Amino acid sequence: MALAAPLGACLHAADAHFLVLSADPALLQPLDMFLERAARAQTQREGRPPALSTDARAVLMLFLRAATLLPPVTTPEDAPNERLGLLDALLHATRVAPLCQVFAPTNAAAVARLLELLAPHAERFGVQQLQRVFRSHLLALHETVQQDKRTQVLEAIHSIYEVALSLTGLLASDAFAPLLLLERGADVELAFRSETLVRALVGTYEADLPTLQRHLVKLDESAQDKLLVIAETRHLLLQVLARFVDLLLSTRSDANHDDEALLEVLHTMSHCCDDEDADQGSYLSDLWYLCDYKDKISSYLEAGETGSEHLSYLEMIVDALPRRRVVSKSDSEPSRGDAAAAAAASRSDPALHTSATVDNSARDDDAEEKPSGPPPAAATSALVAQVRDFFPDLGDGYVELCLLSAQHELETVVNFLLESNPPPALLGVRPSLQRSDPEFAAVEAQLTGNAPVSVAAPVVATANYSSDELALDPSRVWVGKKPQEKTYDPQVMKRDSAVAEKTKKIALLLEEEEQLLAGVAPVRQLDEYDDDYNDEFEDYEPFGVHDSGQGDDQDSVRLQNRLLRAREAEDAFWEGMRNVNRLQPALSGAPIDEDAEKKLLPNAVRAGPRRAGAGGAADAAGGSEQRKKGGQQQQQPASGGKKSGAQGAKVPTGVSGATAGATEATDASPPGTKEQELRARARSAKNKAKVANHHRKERALKKQG
Repeated sequence: MALAAPLGACLHAADAHFLVLSADPALLQPLDMFLERAARAQTQREGRPPALSTDARAVLMLFLRAATLLPPVTTPEDAPNERLGLLDALLHATRVAPLCQVFAPTNAAAVARLLELLAPHAERFGVQQLQRVFRSHLLALHETVQQDKRTQVLEAIHSIYEVALSLTGLLASDAFAPLLLLERGADVELAFRSETLVRALVGTYEADLPTLQRHLVKLDESAQDKLLVIAETRHLLLQVLARFVDLLLSTRSDANHDDEALLEVLHTMSHCCDDEDADQGSYLSDLWYLCDYKDKISSYLEAGETGSEHLSYLEMIVDALPRRRVVSKSDSEPSRGDAAAAAAASRSDPALHTSATVDNSARDDDAEEKPSGPPPAAATSALVAQVRDFFPDLGDGYVELCLLSAQHELETVVNFLLESNPPPALLGVRPSLQRSDPEFAAVEAQLTGNAPVSVAAPVVATANYSSDELALDPSRVWVGKKPQEKTYDPQVMKRDSAVAEKTKKIALLLEEEEQLLAGVAPVRQLDEYDDDYNDEFEDYEPFGVHDSGQGDDQDSVRLQNRLLRAREAEDAFWEGMRNVNRLQPALSGAPIDEDAEKKLLPNAVRAGPRRAGAGGAADAAGGSEQRKKGGQQQQQPASGGKKSGAQGAKVPTGVSGATAGATEATDASPPGTKEQELRARARSAKNKAKVANHHRKERALKKQG
């Protein structure tokens, strides 16, 4: 590799020559490539290549030697110093950050020593700028996650994981914690009230990581291993927050024991994330419960004058926050396997263990487990009895499985039974399960991992089938046509195991199919179509006296009245267009039903007699007298006979006086409009022609025949 030659020459040179070679581009360019490749291999969890492992020891020794050559802090800042000028390029924050990211997980003591030497000159090497770079990068990642693009999920996960590794590496030394987590010259109480790095970390933990985890579940199975990366990222970010709380406690203890300032910071941290889908307060809750900071903060508050009051207030705040479920031992086996693989890889790479030991105290605390081994049967039975005292409806087998999944912790079992939130492994198990049931042994073997047990299909309703049909023996099921029964050999199952296994599988498939079909249509479900549905009044919206409040002002009332008049005029027009010739009373002596006549005649025709009032009777009486006179005038001489005969012909003698009066009143009633009158005349003339032609044709046929 191109880094080996300049790196070896620089390490074996004297101090004066070392300072010159450390600023040589022939060394810096291969060094940047090495750090970039090592950081990429670490974030992708691919393992370190052998070439990188060979140069790792030399690279770490190079930075440690350069840090030891820094001038003491007592040197005035305005005094020219050639050493600082030569070491500016090598010890810049852009190279120190990836170095700490790569070496801190396995050699934290050496990285802490390097950072302690760089802390007095942090401003010269751009550490304050590094804080702004991290904050802007996290904000950009937050915007990327909010875009909700599936193609950027894996890239965003690795970017956040890389930032968490870098911050954890830089915080290996207590001297760098205030430089990275606090603004220069700002109070600790303002860490969550402005755009700071800690505020960006809270948004990443509570909003970005849950969103990425939800997107990751929807991807294919090849991407599911990235869930472990998200869990590792949470662990690293919790270490960063723990550093911040330690810094806060140490600052308050050195200056004055101000409990209210601590409570203000923790309260602000519990609700500073403004996203809608964020797990608000989960950062503080996980630190409180998972990292055991409850005892540390409680002891700090109890040392104050009003410690009990402040502690109760803080516990009330934390109790209102969401609490993350602790994964059981069986579910956490893959993560421990990855941790063991990582430990084996670090043991196989001795180049990273130079002059310091590995600092894995945080991981050892999390990985510390209680002594394994199931308690005796008597103790288990006693625990089952205690749980069933609270929940008598549960079966003893189900309670024993709950105790097994919770490592026989009685309090944990009672808590998730009260919350109706069982472990994931028991979601498909019925609560009434007994020890004598065959399902109990299968689920117990699945929890303990003694034997791989296939998950049984869920039991569905079998009300439509008899017990004989369900109790079929799979070994006696024959698949084929009926004529083959003559050649069936009952001993074939014993001689050929493959045929027996295949027959059992076919029988199980048929049984599952019948159960599924039985579950499609439940017995007590009523799903009928109502043919007598009446939709007469669905769209009917009448306009009555109660609609007077529809209009708020006079203009709207006028508009409604105008629309109503237009509708009435249209109805009257179509009513007047009806052919009423056949509805006229017949000129015969038969009695006329006045009620039927009123129903058949239109409004325009019925209006005449009603408006006539009492005058109709007078007209009828006058008509009868006129008919008498006309009859007498017909017997007189011819002088004036035509006039009298014409008057008598208007009303036949067989028509009663009332009918004649009604007819005269009807004829005397004025028509609606001139167009209606002309239309009525044309219609009557046309009908008369039809009737006349009909009778003329009948008479012609009679003459011919």
